[in-house]
Amino acid sequence: MMNIIGISTITVDVNGNIIIEPNINTKIKSNTKRVARRKTLDGGVVITSGGYAEGDRTFEIHANVTKAVWDKIWNIFKTYTLIYISSEEGFFSAAIESALYEDNEAVLSILIKERLDS
Repeated sequence: MMNIIGISTITVDVNGNIIIEPNINTKIKSNTKRVARRKTLDGGVVITSGGYAEGDRTFEIHANVTKAVWDKIWNIFKTYTLIYISSEEGFFSAAIESALYEDNEAVLSILIKERLDS
């Protein structure tokens, strides 16, 4: 079993917070670096790295939820640009990029803006 994930609005909203238990399809322990590869005229390549940033992360959350919980998620998605999200990975400000509800499963793509707990 994975840890729970909390999502809340940044401003006060009595319906602006949820706690969900993600299922096995959730992907929050991944990231990419700011790496670029360019071809050179001599047939080789040059690789440059701009490093790692928490803001490059995207959480893909899958959770089995009730219709009532989905309605709260949907309201947060439609109404708010930035949210807070907490997980075993840390505490972040973020934006929900996409939200899908099908067969009692919510699928959220969450773009991390910054880490707030370090």
